[in-house]
Amino acid sequence: MEEKMIETMDYGSLVDLFVKSGLEIHPDDPAPDGLVTCFRLEDEITGERYGAAGLCFDAEEYILRCVAVEEAQRGKGSEVMVYDYVKR
Repeated sequence: MEEKMIETMDYGSLVDLFVKSGLEIHPDDPAPDGLVTCFRLEDEITGERYGAAGLCFDAEEYILRCVAVEEAQRGKGSEVMVYDYVKR
C-alpha cells in the first residue's frame, strides 16, 4: 500500500476516527486548545484515511494530543509511521 501523510487544520474530519478508536473525545467538542496542526494518513491511490493525529502546543511544549489508526491497519506499522512523522 502506498501511503501519504497530509497536514491539515480540519480537525472535525478526523474526530470520528478518534472516537471510534476509543479516545476520550466527544464528537461535538471543539478542537483542542493550542491546536497547531493535524495529520491525516491515507492510501495514496484510493485516498482512504486510516490514521490521524493532532499536535497541540501548551505551556511551552508540543503535545501529541490524539493518535488513532483504523482497526484493520493496527499492528502493521501505521501507528509508528504517524508518530515518526509528527515528531519530526
